[in-house]
Amino acid sequence: MTDPQRQSDRPSPIRPGDLLRHARRAVARNPALVFSGHAPSADEIAAVLAGLPSPSEADHRRAVSAAYYAVFHAVTLALWASGAGTPPPRLASAVADLRRDEEVRRVAEDLGFLSGARRAADYDHFAQFTEARALGAIRVASRAVGTIEGGSFHTTEGGGTFLQLVADQARTRP
Repeated sequence: MTDPQRQSDRPSPIRPGDLLRHARRAVARNPALVFSGHAPSADEIAAVLAGLPSPSEADHRRAVSAAYYAVFHAVTLALWASGAGTPPPRLASAVADLRRDEEVRRVAEDLGFLSGARRAADYDHFAQFTEARALGAIRVASRAVGTIEGGSFHTTEGGGTFLQLVADQARTRP
């Protein structure tokens, strides 16, 4: 077996962009509503959606879950930088610095928001999931993934420290 054959037999890694596309397709009756750069008004949305079949609540739930996992796979789970929880004393100083970094704090807050939404989508059978809620989660995830994967997030002191903290937290979890 040649190397290309072996590589094609391996499962591909989970890519945040693929998860976001999946989330958008789950709820998009008109892709322009979720792919466009502007936020359409309620009247514009109503006009475009009139007469189109509605995605099911299960589609909305799946979209919220996929949006969360897009960010999760872009960063892994770390919420200390958003202000949630108390880090161990050895990390308190680094976390305090991260909380002052606007870009890092926004990514951590987005991750926290999406984590709660994903838990509700996956496990709270009484929670209501609408198209608007699913689209909101997709937009938050798109912003966070764009920040993490684009620009200089990885190379800034705050971004680099945040990602190192995430890696350290992931290694120490049972």
